[in-house]
Parts: sequence; structure tokens; C-alpha cells
Amino acid sequence: MSALRTAAVVVAAILVLSATALVLAVDLFDPNDYRGAIASEVQRATGRALDIQGQIQLSILPRPRLSVTNVSLANVPGGSAPAFVSIDAIHADIALRPLIWGQFNIVNLEIDGLDVILEVDQHGQGNWAINTASSLDSGSSFTGPAISTLLVRWASITFLS
Repeated sequence: MSALRTAAVVVAAILVLSATALVLAVDLFDPNDYRGAIASEVQRATGRALDIQGQIQLSILPRPRLSVTNVSLANVPGGSAPAFVSIDAIHADIALRPLIWGQFNIVNLEIDGLDVILEVDQHGQGNWAINTASSLDSGSSFTGPAISTLLVRWASITFLS
């Protein structure tokens, strides 16, 4: 019985140490350090500038959550406004189990203060058409994350033709 008890104590200690290390790692990690890299990847993938004026926050407990404030995606050159999309705050609760296997599934996506300007130029081209073909390797395809729940508060969508 003492061998079983010792094994249980060792397993419990490993779990506690692992959880503590994970919480400390997230606490010491500042996602704002990657603001430029994130903007560069979005620029490469979409051809549009991403501007993150607010904070990027990452938390692990009780569920992994990514929050970003005051973010915008640039409009096309010659568009009526500098930003195609502006968001006051976006919060994404991320499913942990699929993340372990390299899949990015969003359980709950909340968007506050969404402002979208849709417009068509003189050639009939909409500013929502984003050419991602040049940024993807041939033979690969991009599929965004699975989103289980979407909540949008305080949205404004303007269509100009």
C-alpha cells in the first residue's frame, strides 16, 4: 500500500508542478512583444496592414483566452476610409484539447464595437475581396479556425457603391 501511496503523491506533485509552470510561463510571456510579427503575417497573407493600437492579452485559466483591443485592418488604396474593419475589442476562448494537436478551434468569439465599411470601386471590385492566393503555397489551402459561438455587440456595417 505504501508503494501505491508514494506513486499517487509523485503523480500529484508532477501535476501541481506542471500546472504551476504553465501558469508562470503564461504570466511571464507578453504577447505584445509579437505585435509586429502578427501584423507582418497578416500583411503577408492579406496584402492589408493590420494596426493593433490596444493590448494583446493571453490567459490560460479557466480556458485559454486571447483578447485584443483597438485593432483595424486597412482598406484598399483609394477607399473612402483608412480602415476596412475596425474592432474595439475581440475575445476568443480557445479549445485546449484540439490546440494540443495543432488545431485552432474557437469555442466562443466575442466582438465588441465592430465597424465595417464595404465599398465597390469604379471597376466593380469590392474592398472585401482579399487575394490570399499569392501568399499561400501551391497545393495548400487555408481554412480558418472552427468557431462554435459568435457574439457581436455594437456593430456598424456601411455599404458604399
